[in-house]
Amino acid sequence: MKGQFFIISAVIIASMLLVVSQHFSGFSRILLTKNTEMSELEYIGMIKKSLNNTIKISDCSRLEDEISAAETFMSKELAEQGIEMSAKHQIISCGSVKLNFNLSSQNFFSSTEFLYP
Repeated sequence: MKGQFFIISAVIIASMLLVVSQHFSGFSRILLTKNTEMSELEYIGMIKKSLNNTIKISDCSRLEDEISAAETFMSKELAEQGIEMSAKHQIISCGSVKLNFNLSSQNFFSSTEFLYP
């Protein structure tokens, strides 16, 4: 009788552990697409800040080259992470530039346009 009780108890305990582990397994899932979208949104501010700093520290005679180099560098770095960046700029005067850049990936698209200063 003791052996039967042990076997029945072991089956019940194992079943309860299985049910509890299945119930809590949903809490440990990580949605990688959400993390990717959040990081893409963070890139917008960093790109804008970087372009503003590039314009701020650049000499007027080299402004076109400096902005183009910064856009190319950021585009290559983002491409390694699966994010495509296309950028355009229009120099209005020595310290005034109109900038436009687009970011796109599999589930994300953003278009940002701003004027410095």
